[in-house]
Amino acid sequence: MLALASLAWQAYSFVLSGSRVRVRIKHGMRGPMGVMSAPGTISAHQAQMASQQGFNERVFVIEVKNAGRSPTTITDVSVRYGNGATYTETNQTRLRLEAESEESRYFPAEVIERTAQVMSQAATKGAFEVRGYVRVAGRDKPVLSKNKLTL
Repeated sequence: MLALASLAWQAYSFVLSGSRVRVRIKHGMRGPMGVMSAPGTISAHQAQMASQQGFNERVFVIEVKNAGRSPTTITDVSVRYGNGATYTETNQTRLRLEAESEESRYFPAEVIERTAQVMSQAATKGAFEVRGYVRVAGRDKPVLSKNKLTL
């Protein structure tokens, strides 16, 4: 019994010792002073109030968090549509996340919404749902945000 408990503890410790990447997508507003974000939809009234404070550009915020004990390298942060298409900005650099740290990337909402409009005209199902999409160096399987936003 003690040997089984020890084996289980070693397996659990091994899983915790690596990097554990989590992704979340949010609505946001960007201005010259920074970015504000909200977990839910930003209403027209809230956007107008934010605009009065200098936050004029609507964005999608993709938060990437390394909840593990080891550092990791993120090779790509993208917006993924419900139909499987992705939008990636070409000027991205690799992102190095230390243990228990996080970083955010921002994507212009106007571009994301226009791309969804184009895809919907081709009768593509799921064009108006977006998720955060991250590729981790050394892993074949990308990480998708558990939450999704509807445009």
